[in-house]
Amino acid sequence: MTATDAASARAVLRGNTRTITGADTIVASDIGKTLLFNSSTAFTLAATSAAALGDGFFCWFKNINAGLVTLDPNSPETIDGRTTIIAPKGDSGMIVCDGTGFQTLERPTVVLIDGSAIASSTASFAVALPAGFDRLELTIRGFEPASSGASLQGLVSTNGGSSYAATGYRYGAVFSSDAASSGGTSLTSAGSASALGFGAGLPTGASAGGIYKLDFYGPSDSAYYHRMNFEAAILEASSGKEFYVKGGGTLQSASAWTHFKVQPSTGNIAALIWNLRGYRGLV
Repeated sequence: MTATDAASARAVLRGNTRTITGADTIVASDIGKTLLFNSSTAFTLAATSAAALGDGFFCWFKNINAGLVTLDPNSPETIDGRTTIIAPKGDSGMIVCDGTGFQTLERPTVVLIDGSAIASSTASFAVALPAGFDRLELTIRGFEPASSGASLQGLVSTNGGSSYAATGYRYGAVFSSDAASSGGTSLTSAGSASALGFGAGLPTGASAGGIYKLDFYGPSDSAYYHRMNFEAAILEASSGKEFYVKGGGTLQSASAWTHFKVQPSTGNIAALIWNLRGYRGLV
C-alpha cells in the first residue's frame, strides 16, 4: 500500500518535544512538536518564512524557565498582528501559520510567572516585570518584619534592575485600623517620596495573617506614566487589631517599569511568601 501525503503528515505529527535553550529558529521539521523554552536568560526565537512553512503549519510551545523569549518572525511577517511577541515564564500555546504570517492560539489569560517563599532575614527582593501582559499582579502574604514597626515599601527600576529610583514618587493611601475597643480611619497623602509605601507597620513576628495585592497596568509601555495600585489587609496576632490600607503610587517619569523591589521601611524581612501573575485582556 502506498503512503499518501496525509499519512506522511500524520507520521510527522508524533507529538515529539524539542528543548530550546538559546537563540534558535522555528523550522519545518518542528511541525506538530512541542517547543520547550528552557533558559534562565532571555533569547529570541526566529521563524522560517511563513511561505516556506506553508499554510497549516503549527507547533506548540511552553516556557519552562525564567528567561523571556521573544518570538520574532521574518520582517514584514507578523505574529498576532505584531512584529514580535513575548513569552514569559509559564506562558504556553500553539503557533499556527497561514502561509503569510503567524497567530497564537490557546494561550492562557492568566499566567503564574514567578514566586517564592522568604524564610530567613533578607533586606529586600526584586521582581522582574515582563512585557506581554495588560496587567501584572504581585501578591504577598505572611509578611513578618525583623524590626518592630516596619512596613512594606516598593522601589521601581526602569533599567533592567541595575538601579532603583530614589526620588520622584507620588502616592496616597487610605489607612484604617480596628481593635476590640477602638477604631479609626485616616487619610495619608504624600508628595515626593523615596519609596512607595503600601503596608502598615507591624511588631516583629506579629502577623497572624494578611495579604498585600499590588497591580501594575501595562508597565512595559515606555510612552506613558504608570501607576501601581495596592491594597492590604493585615491582622496582628498579639493585639487582635486589624489594618486595612488602600491606595496607589506613580513614578513621575514616562518610562517602562522593568523591575519592582520590595523592602521593609527599616531593617530586614524575616519572612513572607510572594507570587507574580500576568493577565491578558483582563484589566
